[in-house]
Amino acid sequence: MVDLFLGRVLVKNNWDRDELDTEREIIGCFQNRIVLLFFGSAECKRCRDFTPTLKDFFKHLKDLAYIERSAQFVLVYISVDQSEEHLECLLKELPKKCLFLTNDDPYRRELRATFEVKDVPTVVVMRPDGSVLSQNAAEEISSLGTDCYHNWKEGAQLVDNGFMLNEEFEDSVSIMVEELFLDRVLFKNNRDRDKLDTEREIVLRLQNRIMLLFFGAAKSEPCQEFAPTLKDFFKQLTDEFYVERSAQVVLLYISLDESEEQLDTFLDELPKRCLFLAHEDPYRRELEAMFEVEDLPTAVVLRPDGSVLSPNAVEEICSLGTSCFRNWQEGSELIDRNFLINEAFDEQAMRSFTDPVRRLKYKVEDEKAKKNRKKRGWGQGGADEEKEKDGGKGKGEGGGGGGGGGPWG
Repeated sequence: MVDLFLGRVLVKNNWDRDELDTEREIIGCFQNRIVLLFFGSAECKRCRDFTPTLKDFFKHLKDLAYIERSAQFVLVYISVDQSEEHLECLLKELPKKCLFLTNDDPYRRELRATFEVKDVPTVVVMRPDGSVLSQNAAEEISSLGTDCYHNWKEGAQLVDNGFMLNEEFEDSVSIMVEELFLDRVLFKNNRDRDKLDTEREIVLRLQNRIMLLFFGAAKSEPCQEFAPTLKDFFKQLTDEFYVERSAQVVLLYISLDESEEQLDTFLDELPKRCLFLAHEDPYRRELEAMFEVEDLPTAVVLRPDGSVLSPNAVEEICSLGTSCFRNWQEGSELIDRNFLINEAFDEQAMRSFTDPVRRLKYKVEDEKAKKNRKKRGWGQGGADEEKEKDGGKGKGEGGGGGGGGGPWG
């Protein structure tokens, strides 16, 4: 089966239309999988009617919202249309995780001849060894739904990989959530855009916390509509105005924006305590593929052990609000560390509305201000240090209180 596409260029039906064009990528995608070749046309009404059924079939077998493990099959769309516009038209209705051949690839016609496709829609089902399991499974899919896949699996004698989320990346996901970002640079969405770039900082920030990976883009209208809801959700879980203790949750924004300006624009709509990856960091796209992000917005919820609690919690957040976090907490078996509010931003956070007045009235200084004062030699601290260096000279040795003497002796 793998040989059928070696030396060819397959395109993913995702946001960036990534290509599979190396032998390693092709083998990794097709090896030990059932392959569905969908021959169709945007001009064919029957194809347009069948496409939603195929998409739903695919989703129920691949989406972790429905099943624990992604099914071992690949969907390749072979367009019989003559124009690029018609190809694009039907691709919009197909799953984002399917593959396709471009309109200018002559191999499309060769495949039609090879499998003797005379009518559309046609779904050719192939075993991993390349032999044909079904010449046209379109009616079977429409009538039996996902049950027909289980029949194919038995007939194909598949080796169960036991893979979890996006099997090509299982090693990355089966680790603790903080290890997912070790050797990476995370940024805080504060004024200074402070970095978390050491192992200690990453571990302290992410360990024993539920993580929300928010995939979004500034130009996406649904993302713009969801951002205020997410911001309010996060604030009610972490802001001392609403809770006594900050919830054990981390929000990380994974931008799928096309420019740095779009990223900065959207960050203004997100909580200041969230984290994000820089626009030039290629790890954004790896995470998009790893968690099989199809639509925006997507909020992937991860347990502290790195396993997926929810592949997309957007609707759950919108409908249940902070109640869904308590459900996640129970499902994650979090260790309650009894940490105080705002621990990650302890030095900068005000403890109450009267905090600024109290600090002025009682001359309260934070640690950072004290360090700066000592470095610059401000006030009595700097003078005291000089006196100590001079062996205590000053007031007791005719120093006149450190001022070099005076008229009163």
